[in-house]
Amino acid sequence: MKKKLYFLFCFCICFTSHAQTKSDRYFSSYAGTTLLDLGYGPVIKKVFENQHYNERNIYASLFTFTYDARYNLLNFKTRSSLSISSPISLGITLFNYGIGAINIPILFDFNQGMHSTKANTDKNGFQISLGINNHFGPIYKFTSAEVKSFWTNAAVRIAYKFPYKNRNRYISFIGGWDKKQSITLYYLEQQTSDIIPYYFNISIGNLIHYELY
Repeated sequence: MKKKLYFLFCFCICFTSHAQTKSDRYFSSYAGTTLLDLGYGPVIKKVFENQHYNERNIYASLFTFTYDARYNLLNFKTRSSLSISSPISLGITLFNYGIGAINIPILFDFNQGMHSTKANTDKNGFQISLGINNHFGPIYKFTSAEVKSFWTNAAVRIAYKFPYKNRNRYISFIGGWDKKQSITLYYLEQQTSDIIPYYFNISIGNLIHYELY
């Protein structure tokens, strides 16, 4: 766990430091999300009357702030690019037995139109990304049950960028999924069911230090 945290921390520091030395390739944005950041985490393992069972781990964020740092690896003239990005988010997130979450995705992007390069003059643009998302949460736990507080899964992002009221804005959807897990159900009798842990986040934000020419 500590090694993974150290690796992610070093990656983010090196990525940001290197990007800032190449201002024509560095892009950033920020966004806020209210009640549109939620999903299923890994199951919660509990013991009741000497019986082991798995419970759903549902979470939803009251508010999430996201800062997205992006570095263009390759520009195709002025209208498109390939890049690496990390939309890091911090949320007031409520879990079954805890609160607080941090997400650190690492994504590879294809950018077209607006915000793809610093020289682009298009009035709108889009971004498609694939990669992984590293979840940390709940940061504070309310239970002694076995609750997994770090997990990694696949991630995909789609974003649309556009000017609105003298600002350059974007709408972003990022989501992902993990391998199937079993949970225990109690209705008339004990049963098991399979679920696929997933998450999604829909956010609206502003592009930073980017102006249309």
